[in-house]
Amino acid sequence: MRIRYMILLGIGSVSAVLWLWAFLAAHARGRRIEECPRCHSDRVRPSWPKLVDRVLQLTSIIPYRCEACLNRFYGMK
Repeated sequence: MRIRYMILLGIGSVSAVLWLWAFLAAHARGRRIEECPRCHSDRVRPSWPKLVDRVLQLTSIIPYRCEACLNRFYGMK
């Protein structure tokens, strides 16, 4: 196998694992985001999407940010 195929396979594997982690974390939180998972504050708002978040939005995962502790986390749309 050529080295560039191995590199692409590695990048694809890491991307798949990160997407699976974000999906499972968002699915565990459910659709109603009422509080921050770190500080349990109710000052939660949707966060500005980054490049990775635009890909995750295709699978109904959107970023949120806590205004109290600035924690950034994912939830279902």
